[in-house]
Amino acid sequence: MYDSYELGDIVYQLVKDYKLIECQSILGQNPDEIIERFTLFQDSEYKFVNGIFKVNPDNLTETYFGSVVFDYCRSHRDVSDSEEQCIVLKQMNFGYGRLLIRPENIEDKLIDIFTRQDIDFQKFPVFSSKYYFLADDPQLAKMFTNESRLEIIENQKELILEVNDYLLIAKFARAINYDDCSSLLKFITSI
Repeated sequence: MYDSYELGDIVYQLVKDYKLIECQSILGQNPDEIIERFTLFQDSEYKFVNGIFKVNPDNLTETYFGSVVFDYCRSHRDVSDSEEQCIVLKQMNFGYGRLLIRPENIEDKLIDIFTRQDIDFQKFPVFSSKYYFLADDPQLAKMFTNESRLEIIENQKELILEVNDYLLIAKFARAINYDDCSSLLKFITSI
């Protein structure tokens, strides 16, 4: 895991390399209120947005990069710790309901035997075996998952993605470095 100082250095370098513009709001709203709408951090207690930056300020699509701080409890001890992670957000052109795509684990595979909640794609067996995909509306989920998007997601390592109507948020499920953050920026501008 990277401590805040190291992640701060990474974010500083990304701001320079990608010409990110610091901003105080997301779509004219408080970033903390936007982030709290997502279940992405449900295993932890979300604390605050540490910095938010507009990506491609000349582009009409609202796209953001930022870092968030949250507390989590280590399961083997009742010790709370803070962690800072990078996220990307994008306003989609269409409302897709609620979608969650995350790395699939053995527990998901076992549960899926009995409940069949996971959405799989025969044309994309690698995606279907790698990611667990849940949606409140399977028809909207299929509209979201065109061939291009599935390939982009499939090529990421341990990406967690959530869509809440018109907003998409994504992060990695692990500690990240400069290359991972750069990959997140490329991901959010291409999805």
